[in-house]
Amino acid sequence: MLTDALAVLLIGGCASFFDVRERRVPNIVSLLGLVAGLALSLFGGWHGLRSALLGAGVFGGTMFVFWWFGWIGGGDAKVAFALGAILGYPLAIAGLFFGIIIGGLFSVGFLVWSFGRRLPFLARSAERFGLGAAVAVGVGRDDAWRVSQPGAVFLSLGALAAMMPVLLGGH
Repeated sequence: MLTDALAVLLIGGCASFFDVRERRVPNIVSLLGLVAGLALSLFGGWHGLRSALLGAGVFGGTMFVFWWFGWIGGGDAKVAFALGAILGYPLAIAGLFFGIIIGGLFSVGFLVWSFGRRLPFLARSAERFGLGAAVAVGVGRDDAWRVSQPGAVFLSLGALAAMMPVLLGGH
């Protein structure tokens, strides 16, 4: 399980770096993550491989639907397949859930920050709750409503959050 956590850190960290910096995730990062997830799953035999394929299908398949509707970028959907393969089933469900929740909280914080630029009370409230730094990731343009969110960051954090109970000895 520690190797899985390291793989999530490595793939998620690389994907997040590129997503924040360039607003794209290189295909090689997603491909290496998928290959790593499937390779690590082979330590569990056929059951492990089945778990990795189901995890990739659940996590990546859901994000593929989100991409299909234009809600996320293609790089985010591809890295979700990789993270799902690393997590396996059923951890991929938890990773998906946490990733969506973290992304949603970021969106709310971003909206508060955007409105707060116009309404000083909201800006002070956002800073008081620590949202000022959280929503400033990759932002800094005047066209605040058009700034895309780095989805790979949220999906990677969701994958790490899903692994925490297992890493801390709870499973």
